Amino acid sequence: MNTINNTFKVKGFHLDLRIQIMTIKALKLFVDEITMIGLNTIVMEYEASYPFKKHPLISNALSYTEKEIDEFLKYCKQKNIDVIPLQQCFGHVEFILRHEKYASLRENNLEISQICPIKEKEAKKLFEDLFSELVAKHDSPYFHIGGDETYLLGSCKNCQQKVSKSSKSKLYVDYVKMICGILKKLKKTPVMWADIILKHPEAAAQLPKNAIYIDWNYGWELNRHGDVGEMQKIGCKFWGSPALRSSPDNYYLSNWTVHFENLKTFIPHAKKAGYEGMVLTSWSTSGLYSFPMDQGYEVIDEPIAWRHVYPLNGFRILALAYKFAIDSDDPIDPKTFVNHYAKNRFGLSEKDANKLWGILNTKQEVVWHGIKQEINSIAVEIKNATNALKTLCSFKPIINTGHTIELFHFNLMFKIRLNYLKRVQIEKQLNSDAANSKNIRKIAADLKKLIAEAAIIDAEYRKLHKGFLYDSEIELENKHRNKKLIALYERVFKKRI
Repeated sequence: MNTINNTFKVKGFHLDLRIQIMTIKALKLFVDEITMIGLNTIVMEYEASYPFKKHPLISNALSYTEKEIDEFLKYCKQKNIDVIPLQQCFGHVEFILRHEKYASLRENNLEISQICPIKEKEAKKLFEDLFSELVAKHDSPYFHIGGDETYLLGSCKNCQQKVSKSSKSKLYVDYVKMICGILKKLKKTPVMWADIILKHPEAAAQLPKNAIYIDWNYGWELNRHGDVGEMQKIGCKFWGSPALRSSPDNYYLSNWTVHFENLKTFIPHAKKAGYEGMVLTSWSTSGLYSFPMDQGYEVIDEPIAWRHVYPLNGFRILALAYKFAIDSDDPIDPKTFVNHYAKNRFGLSEKDANKLWGILNTKQEVVWHGIKQEINSIAVEIKNATNALKTLCSFKPIINTGHTIELFHFNLMFKIRLNYLKRVQIEKQLNSDAANSKNIRKIAADLKKLIAEAAIIDAEYRKLHKGFLYDSEIELENKHRNKKLIALYERVFKKRI
């Protein structure tokens, strides 16, 4: 298909509420923001933050009340924002399968992320209940069923037998057809992530003709998951999806260059390919979790997300760049956009606007303990982060636009990164042959200094995110971010100095 489409029917934004649950006040302000820039749709991935009635065990401690959901949806309706509920029902269902009540649905007891597609009858009853509750509140014509990253597909014995007689595509499609059947009765159009059906397309023609597939691409080669054009030939309809936050983004790294380039290349491709909608994703985590377990695969504590990302209120610049890229006839030029944004949003001079582009365009290398990396190269990253922070602190807006708080978010991001890099540098020292009784006191003093810096960062984090996240969440995020730093100090030095 090769039809130029400069006007997407759906101009959407995906909210990931799995580990960063925005307050109702923050959600309303977010609706104001996207209304102002001309978006018309929100995809709400509530997960355990939704107040399910028939299955209250699923909802977590910070789940919204029914009154809050009503208040939010009423506000969206007043603003002409269509709210599409997203309910994962195949993969990424740890928040359901962690409970004993639903454990029999698991594909695997050790990696409890996925439902066994052979168990259609039991799954159907569960999702009839959940879908019905969501549909009763949400009047969107669409319903997002997830369906992505079902990495365990065909792994249990029963599934292996079905695959041997047919295919992984048939295994996947039969289950998704059942799920879509629930939505047919509820008079909703199914929307799903397209990665798995693109990878295993043999039975795709058996899925409902009205289904919408979202091709998510976060800066990779086009058709990474599979051949979209071949599915379009059999009548499949597509939306596109770039990302505002995605791997390897975490608290210590924001890959600005990749995200801007993603908007520059993928959105024009989606227009040319005839996609009918666009949804910007904003993942707060990778969707992978660790579960503390006891004997018998009993989950005994809250899941630990593998990746936490700086909260969404620090990325307004990418949200506006997304809308600009949607509306533009030509591919967005990131440097020009950032320069214009810096001058108009923050009131910066031309010189400082160019400096901001330089900061965001600086490549931030991934620094993980498990990756071999010389201490000298970490020192380069520390220098880059230090220089970026110094430059950010030097900005003096020539006019007061009232939006400079966004610069404080950039500032805090680099403070967090710098604190992290220094900790990794110390870890490298401790894991080297140079660590000995003569210098351990110096290393301990450096760690204590980092802990003191982290406490200052925590206070700034509380101030910037108060009202956006719940207070208890803010404390949990601070604790998670500093956990390794404090554990390192306590484990190695507490009783030795």
